[in-house]
Amino acid sequence: MSADFAALFASARVDGFLHARERTTGREIGHHSDAPVVTASVFKLPVLVELFRQADAGRIDLTEQVQVPVAGRAPGPTGLSQMLDPTTMSWRDLALSMMVVSDNAATDFICAKVGLENVNAMLRAFGLSGTVVVGDCRALFATMAADAGVKNPAEVAMPPRPALLEHLRVLAPQ
Repeated sequence: MSADFAALFASARVDGFLHARERTTGREIGHHSDAPVVTASVFKLPVLVELFRQADAGRIDLTEQVQVPVAGRAPGPTGLSQMLDPTTMSWRDLALSMMVVSDNAATDFICAKVGLENVNAMLRAFGLSGTVVVGDCRALFATMAADAGVKNPAEVAMPPRPALLEHLRVLAPQ
């Protein structure tokens, strides 16, 4: 089955990675299933799972209203990253913004609450030892800025120059 995916990805002129498991039978198919890849915003899913695990354990009240200050917000094109004033939201609404509009600022606020060490411990407990969340959105953007030789992530030219793309650590799976 993997050869079919190889031809499909080749015809589209892309590198592709796929893994799927049928829930009732456990049957699996894939193409480069175990190759390390950059998760990009997909890392927000395990952050969401850990938030809800902590809520189920009674450590977080999802309806608690929390103020998200402007200072320290992660950059991004959507959500709280674009808002100019402090905002008060519930943890549940922050999670909604994180998932629905891929809100980087909401993600980082949730990461600070649940702890990336807890997210990674949960991933290991689920048997996903090869999946590691190495940093929040601000950390990823700071790495991009350092790789581009600038201090502020906003100074990184978008889209990045091809020469820079070859050296961005955020694009190299660990």
